[in-house]
Amino acid sequence: LGKTVTDTVRKKMIQFDWFEYDPYVMALGMSCVNLGSGLWVLMATIFTMPVSTTHAVVGAILGIGVAAWGTGGVKWEYDGGFLGVVASWFISPVMAAVLAAVIYLSVKFLVLAHPDEVALKRGILLLPFYFFVSFGIVCGFMLLKGAPAAKSMPYSESIPITLGVGAAFAICSVIFVVPWIRRTIEDMENLPWYTMFYHWSIPKGGMGYYEDSMLTSQKVTADEKTRDLEGKAAAPADLTYAQPPAAPSQTSQAAPMAPQQQMAMPQQPYGMQPQYPGMMPQQGMYGQPGYGMMGTGFGYGGTEIQPVTGAAFGFSEVEVLPTDPWYTKFGKVVAPGFYMDIGELKPEDAAMHAKAFQAYPKTEEMFKMLQLTTCLFFSISHGANDIANALAPLATVWLVYSKGQLEKKAAVPYWLLAYGGFALDVGLVTMGHHIMQALGNKLTLQSPSRGFCIELGAMFTVMVFSRAGVPVSTTHCMTGATTGVGLCNGDVGAVNWKLLLVIFG
Repeated sequence: LGKTVTDTVRKKMIQFDWFEYDPYVMALGMSCVNLGSGLWVLMATIFTMPVSTTHAVVGAILGIGVAAWGTGGVKWEYDGGFLGVVASWFISPVMAAVLAAVIYLSVKFLVLAHPDEVALKRGILLLPFYFFVSFGIVCGFMLLKGAPAAKSMPYSESIPITLGVGAAFAICSVIFVVPWIRRTIEDMENLPWYTMFYHWSIPKGGMGYYEDSMLTSQKVTADEKTRDLEGKAAAPADLTYAQPPAAPSQTSQAAPMAPQQQMAMPQQPYGMQPQYPGMMPQQGMYGQPGYGMMGTGFGYGGTEIQPVTGAAFGFSEVEVLPTDPWYTKFGKVVAPGFYMDIGELKPEDAAMHAKAFQAYPKTEEMFKMLQLTTCLFFSISHGANDIANALAPLATVWLVYSKGQLEKKAAVPYWLLAYGGFALDVGLVTMGHHIMQALGNKLTLQSPSRGFCIELGAMFTVMVFSRAGVPVSTTHCMTGATTGVGLCNGDVGAVNWKLLLVIFG
């Protein structure tokens, strides 16, 4: 999928033919594109500003066209030129927002809006269908444009293959995922993720149970589980707080409560934990520190999360302690994102989050598997567009260096695409946490069901434009999809419009 976008950026933005007798001028210009756009995106990332690599690369290529030949060196036309690419930058976020909103509304009214246990059962029932849709979309795009041998395949063959692949993964989810979800979420069994492939060989309760609202593998008896459920049913339904109270001083201590006050405190239901520093608990808020998530095999190591400090756009720093082992110190310096709570809720966002729709936490937990799947697939669409247009200048330099001339039909080497993927992984591990924090809960309240819909809508949008060979911004597509899902809360206050202006500005 990425080769089409690379070719568009490499030779359709500027007057490529005009450099035919001066190929090394083109190579020099593309080297400047790499340097200029790379430095800009690097500085923006350091300052936690989610900017578009597509805009940076296309803008830099526009600059070398003007520098070399004046305004006539740029293909300004709408059809196959610069203006068509610019138009796609406005169309793609709106398209992603609409698609993500439609998907989320369908999930909300089919699953999330129902009573707690009913919503969980309906979600598990529809799980194979969602797997069918996710895998079917990716397979369809691969057959239509990705795999070279399948490009000439007629629709009478590609459509049945696409449906068959989606159905095959739906059947796999029925065999492996659904039973594992039932045991880990409904029955609260302590089964790591890899046990889904042999769950039938593990006796009921053989690996212990989770206790509600705790990340432990401690076994609990049936009587204890019954008491937990009774306490949950007896808890009040509305304990949300729209505004954060004043944060207490570090030296002050809460006064002890009288016995009658202690007796009056309601028992906290499932998933109800302190969400914001200095705030009271908020019922139903998903996935925050202290919340009891099942499936610790997904990566929660059980270690204490290091304290972080916030900043304007969500930037945090990890404290390197003198007592840390050398490998921990190295990890905190090189890849600090692994040692911080990137999705931590901040008190300044509490009022915005309080306006968001809250679903049953166990139902949200079920969507983790779907969100993980769509996250991986969105990475494919990211490689098909952002990585492709970022590699276009480097590909031009390499082709001029290796052949000494400009060639319109030259294929981009596979090793160059592999290098782009490797560089993406390095950047993600070392600096990705900056943008994750800015686009996480600071734009709108996130949850697995929202993440699944956001990624599915953005993925479909990016792949549509990638198939057409149009370089679009995955940042703006993801932001548009997030905004669309945030507006589905029915309150414009559930979206951080100031941050949205920063991203699109």
